[in-house]
Amino acid sequence: MRTYQNIEKKENELLSQSFAYLLKENEQCSKDECCWVAATVFDHWLYESDSYHLIEEAGREQKGNWDALISKFLSELSKLESPLKYKFMGRYPKKRLQFSKYIGCEPYGQYVANLFKATYEPNLVFPEHGIHICFEDGWVIYMVYQSIEKFAPICQLASECGLYMLPVYSAGHLNQYEALLQAVPSVSLNKSGKRDAATSAPS
Repeated sequence: MRTYQNIEKKENELLSQSFAYLLKENEQCSKDECCWVAATVFDHWLYESDSYHLIEEAGREQKGNWDALISKFLSELSKLESPLKYKFMGRYPKKRLQFSKYIGCEPYGQYVANLFKATYEPNLVFPEHGIHICFEDGWVIYMVYQSIEKFAPICQLASECGLYMLPVYSAGHLNQYEALLQAVPSVSLNKSGKRDAATSAPS
C-alpha cells in the first residue's frame, strides 16, 4: 500500500506558489521568501566552544534521551499540523513540485519521528505554518520558515519539548535569528541568546 497520495491539482498549484523557493538554491532565495533556524538538543553550536566532547563522552542513556527529545518534538509537530510530502517533477526549466498527503497505517507523528533516523531530507512541508524541515547529524533539525508570526507557535513547541533554537550562520542572508529573538521574546530560544555565542561555554 502507498504511504502518500497526491493532493488535488488546484491545491497543489497554490502550494507550489507558496513554496516556490524549494526550486531554488539558497543563494537565489531572498529573506522575504524564507529564513533558516536550527532546533537542537544543545543550547549552543558545539563548534563554537570546541565542545564536541559532549557527544563523544555521552553514554547510551544520554544519547537515548537526546533521541527522545527529537522524537517528541517531531511527533508533537505533526500533531500541531499534519505535514505534506513533496517531490520534484520534471527537469529545469520545467521542474515543478508535487505535494502528497500521508495515507499510511502507522501513526503519522511516529512515522515522521522515525524519518530522523533514516534520512537527511524528509521533504516535508507544514503549509499552515509555512515551514519545511531538514535533518542533520548531532541531533539538529533545520527549519526553514516563511513568516515569523506563523513560525512562533513552533518556537513555543520546541521550547516546551526541551529544544533550543540556534542561528544558522551557513544560511548567510537567510539567517534572521536576531529578528526571531525580538519577535518571540516569551520563548527561551537559546540560553546564550543574551551573550556572545562565540565565547559561550558548554552547559
